[in-house]
Amino acid sequence: MFNWTNTTLINSNVDALSGKTLFTGADDVFRVLRVGKFNKDNVRSVYKREGYNGVLSTATFTPPTAPTEAGAEDFYRIELFMKLSGNQTSTFATAATVYKSKPIHIEFKVETGDSASDIADKMVKAVKFYQQNLYPYIKVSKSGNNVVISGCDEYEVFLKAELQKLTSAAVSVYPDDQNKYTKVSSATIANGKEGFGTYMNITKNLRLPTLEQVRFTSPTLDELPVIGALYNQYTIEYCAERGSMGSDVVGDLTKSITHNVFFVNQTLAAEFEAALTGAGLTITTVTDSGDVAGPTVAVKPGQTVSKANTSGTALIYTVDGVEKTTGGTWTLVGSPTGITLTGNTIKAGDSATVTTVTVKVTYQSVEAQGTVQVTA
Repeated sequence: MFNWTNTTLINSNVDALSGKTLFTGADDVFRVLRVGKFNKDNVRSVYKREGYNGVLSTATFTPPTAPTEAGAEDFYRIELFMKLSGNQTSTFATAATVYKSKPIHIEFKVETGDSASDIADKMVKAVKFYQQNLYPYIKVSKSGNNVVISGCDEYEVFLKAELQKLTSAAVSVYPDDQNKYTKVSSATIANGKEGFGTYMNITKNLRLPTLEQVRFTSPTLDELPVIGALYNQYTIEYCAERGSMGSDVVGDLTKSITHNVFFVNQTLAAEFEAALTGAGLTITTVTDSGDVAGPTVAVKPGQTVSKANTSGTALIYTVDGVEKTTGGTWTLVGSPTGITLTGNTIKAGDSATVTTVTVKVTYQSVEAQGTVQVTA
């Protein structure tokens, strides 16, 4: 008859109304308070899609060369044409097109003797000066001798990014030819992607801040997204016999098919998945076209813990090659005698009999294992 879909956002495993455990999984049954119970035999599939932060669009410019004549100066401009994708901010509205878009022109001067680094500095200064009294549409930075211009959020994309030079016709009866910009080069454009499972993504698509949502004592206050958090999406397709008979054939048995979508804060992802697997359910991870790959997580190699050091050792892991000591969840693999792990601090007591300990770190639902050497 129709497709039925329910969407629930979970920030805690404690129900805000009753104080009871919100979701559990055991004996082939997965339960979520105020949502329902899901019997393993009736679950057709469980799909997971990981949340990720958005990626900003960038346009990378190579500075022009300086004039060689003594005392000469050339005038250039950066021409950008940007539009919005997945957003409708009114500041991008123009009379020239039905699309939310904006042309931007930024001029700068290049003089004899300017190095590539000097010209890049001038370009950065010009972009910053252009925006001093305007809504910030773009950001700018210097990378080596190149200039990188990016959007302020993931919804801004570049349709055009060119470096142009002011030229004048040697002989022309047309006044416009005396002040004409011609293309010198095109910037390298790398358009980004809207985030998935982010605060903004969920707010504008699933949890609009209506009066009913944000009013005092609203029953769904615990389902509002948290700024800065990421959410994984879990979709359960459920099929159950209804006990009533249809009208197509004699003895026609009717079934209902429903889709239950859960957006789970990534800090609870491991606990939520443990409840699903505890109910005997299998999770299938899916990706959308163009999904941003998750971070590369690894336990830093060569770490040691000494029995003589009663304070223990702070474990280190890397995310995309950058060392971190916080933000991850550490656990011991197995039950090594005399070894304790609290937070990211590992300790080896005098009773420790092993020489190598295997540890696991979880960061944004990505797990990595490594070893720590135990010394006297």
